[in-house]
Amino acid sequence: MEEIIQNDILKTLQSTGSGLRIEELAERLNLTRQTVARYLEVLLAGKIHYNKIIPPKLWTDVSAAISIRSLDMDDLEDILRIQKKILREQRSDSSKKLSPSKETTVFHPQHGDPLMNLRAEIDGKLAGFIFSEVRRWEFSRSESP
Repeated sequence: MEEIIQNDILKTLQSTGSGLRIEELAERLNLTRQTVARYLEVLLAGKIHYNKIIPPKLWTDVSAAISIRSLDMDDLEDILRIQKKILREQRSDSSKKLSPSKETTVFHPQHGDPLMNLRAEIDGKLAGFIFSEVRRWEFSRSESP
């Protein structure tokens, strides 16, 4: 039953590109506001998100709001902002750890495979990123061909 309600919520949000207030969602699904609120909190872990429009939250399907593209040098400032925030939350000495991060951040968009260095954005703002590379020795092969 829980999975059915979650799927109904997702389908309803996907059918409305602009999002819905919790009361509207409850009315469309013929559920109580409290029931919908409970399921929205569960779905908030990666399937939906909301924009806070004073006073109500406007709930939307997250897949409609996320876009993925290759990283480029224009993303440097946003990537470093996210890295600084992570280091602050870890209570690390950010100045020592951020320097190698900046070198990596500059290297990958310039020299890496664009399909392996990606950014995720929500509403046009960088929300996450990934740098990756494949190394032959990780697959029990030597570096030489």
